[in-house]
Amino acid sequence: MTEIEKINNLRVEMLKEGIDLYMIPMRSHFLDNDLKPHEKRIKYISNFSGSAGLVFITLQGASIFIDGRYTLQAKIEVNSNIFEINEMSMQSYIKWIETNLPENCIVGYDPELFSIAEIETFIKRFENHHIKLKSIPNNLVDKIWLKRPSSKKVVISDHKIRYSGIKRAEKLKELRDKFLKSQDEALFVGDNNFISSFTNLRAYRNEYTPVVPAFCLVTVNNCYLFIENGLINKNDAAKIDTDIRTFDLKNFKRDITNILKNIKIVKLDKKYTTVFVQEIFKKLNIKVIHQHDINHGKAVKNSIELESFKKAHELDAIAMCNFLYWVKKQELLDNCDELRIVESLEHFRKEQPNYLGPSFPAIVGFNENGAIIHYSATKKTNKKISGNGLLLIDSGGQYIYGTTDVTRTILIGKANEEIKRLYTIVLKAHIALARKSFNKNTKGAELDYVARSITKKYGYDYNHGTGHGVGSVLSVHDGILSISPKEKRVNFQENMVFSNEPGIYIEGSLGIRIENIMVLKKDKKIKNNLCFEILSHIPFERELFDFNILNKTELDWINKYHTNVYERVNSKLKKDQRAWLKNATLPI
Repeated sequence: MTEIEKINNLRVEMLKEGIDLYMIPMRSHFLDNDLKPHEKRIKYISNFSGSAGLVFITLQGASIFIDGRYTLQAKIEVNSNIFEINEMSMQSYIKWIETNLPENCIVGYDPELFSIAEIETFIKRFENHHIKLKSIPNNLVDKIWLKRPSSKKVVISDHKIRYSGIKRAEKLKELRDKFLKSQDEALFVGDNNFISSFTNLRAYRNEYTPVVPAFCLVTVNNCYLFIENGLINKNDAAKIDTDIRTFDLKNFKRDITNILKNIKIVKLDKKYTTVFVQEIFKKLNIKVIHQHDINHGKAVKNSIELESFKKAHELDAIAMCNFLYWVKKQELLDNCDELRIVESLEHFRKEQPNYLGPSFPAIVGFNENGAIIHYSATKKTNKKISGNGLLLIDSGGQYIYGTTDVTRTILIGKANEEIKRLYTIVLKAHIALARKSFNKNTKGAELDYVARSITKKYGYDYNHGTGHGVGSVLSVHDGILSISPKEKRVNFQENMVFSNEPGIYIEGSLGIRIENIMVLKKDKKIKNNLCFEILSHIPFERELFDFNILNKTELDWINKYHTNVYERVNSKLKKDQRAWLKNATLPI
């Protein structure tokens, strides 16, 4: 079917439901955007392959709302004759509806794909515009998706104590002690990253993100896990059964009804709980209490987790140094293209012990493709790497020890002075944040500005946050706190892990991004302050340094960083690779 045929079929279903607009979000019913093929509804309806978005379909029109990372990508992938392309924000949604729909219109949505918090926000914002919301249980896109891919079985394994650091029983006790006051209370958890964290369970064979696809209910005496299409690893079953009772998610409504017979109060986080779950609790006359801080503990790594995390980054540094050495052997780049680079990244990571797979689809963009912030090379867009230019590589790995994410922008051929200047501006922004010391009352937006103010000083900005949290053998994007202009919260704590990734992007020309992963530690020089310790050990592109704009403090920082890289990695490399690394990390 063509896109317009799909949309027309969807409109037939909309008419049956009596709605004027249908909302299609970019997420699964676990409210994450790490989607399996059968969950990529926006891609099916619009051809947009990014990881964040919202589609509005009306009986006459259509719009896709995307964030700044995907502005260029949407222009390439989405048919602008069918879809308007707009910025993701509540203000944009309201404005679009006011322009395209009459008063008293009805907006339909799938209650399994929207959180309670989101729908409450929509209701509040819509009421002044006489817009009504309608929950529609069976997804309308699924109804018209004739050859929808099937889901695969997931094998659930015990994440051993030598990696997780704290026993499952202890983590459950901590949750109960903190949130449950009596026998008639229960705690519902819908965030499957947090579920995986406190149950010490992982789906190691999952592509990109080894989290357990499940809902969880914790009572004073039991922990109930409702797993979607999953199997418990036979070797771990007995151990897991001592702490957890498992159920099939497809029978959730039936099983949760039986479990909650003696429960009067359920505590949950509205941001991580779907309207579908809320509707079940309402029918059972269960009192729901919003508990906003249920999953905050997952962002703080314990000492064993952190040591394991460091091990993952050391292995990843070996893989990346071997890869960069291969790239720098120019004769090997004959007939090389972006897709070959993606394959090579995976080849070098697979050489490392206990490697599980990539932590996200690698972003490999040469020259103008690097300007597409979350670019993904395809056979259609695949660019040959030849001549002079910049190769932006953003990739990461899942190891049994931890999760990695790193970006390096590599020089291919020769660089002119302007390219050196742009690269060094980004490096200066990166260094500014890496060196920052701050107190517990600092907002994520203030940290973001530390880096962003540098690029702005030179006349450039970037359409994404400067940093995101990173999970421990979980999602590479841990959403508790971020370093971005929108992050108004505080409460940064020791042993939280974040990325540092400013950039400059020039449409049709190039993209530059430099990313390391850093852990927050107590600042030994300034009492009660926090500072960053860098976990990534991969050299920068010294051929792109512009010494005219680097000051002594920045040069000293680069030298110290490169010395640390060489000391940590050199003994793990072969002779030729070691010689390359020594040259790449020589003092300036």
